[in-house]
Amino acid sequence: MSEVSTLHVTGDVRLHRVSYDQAVTRFPAQPATTSLPPAEPPRGGYFTQRPAFPCGLPEPIEDGGQISISGRVKLLPFYLAVNLLSGSQLFPEPDIILHMSARFKVRDDVDVVVVNSKAAGWAQEARPVLFPFRPGRRFQLSLTCQPAGWEVAVDGALLLRFPHRLSKSLAVALDVRGDVLVQSVHYQPNSPDLIQL
Repeated sequence: MSEVSTLHVTGDVRLHRVSYDQAVTRFPAQPATTSLPPAEPPRGGYFTQRPAFPCGLPEPIEDGGQISISGRVKLLPFYLAVNLLSGSQLFPEPDIILHMSARFKVRDDVDVVVVNSKAAGWAQEARPVLFPFRPGRRFQLSLTCQPAGWEVAVDGALLLRFPHRLSKSLAVALDVRGDVLVQSVHYQPNSPDLIQL
């Protein structure tokens, strides 16, 4: 550390201040907490703060239904994964109705999002162009069930439309893994006003 002489900041960031402290006792330093008032839970559906995973869906999802996950990516992430499962047991492994995985710095320093499903084995994956997740940043991920497939959105922006490969009626549990801190999950099993014709 005594040989460090320069700090270089690049990328999708607006720098407001740089400070230096030799007395940091843990690495990496935790981001400052905000003093925003707690968000009110959405009306209708089911709302859970800091759920344990996998968590069961209280009722089947229907067209227009939506699962919203609020969380924060950890500071030094490798991956995060969200799975809609046909069961919550470890063995036999349940089918994965919808798999969304954000993979940080996979090959040649490229971040990728992969969306897929798994029954007898993994099917063909889809990779959207955008990568909306950032280390240390909060996000809101929503999975909306439409008649033709799933709509995956992050912070209100559509990331991908993914066709139904397995019946939505098989989805009975949600699992979130990896370098992510989940703050809340809101489950709205049916919401006709979300259906886009």
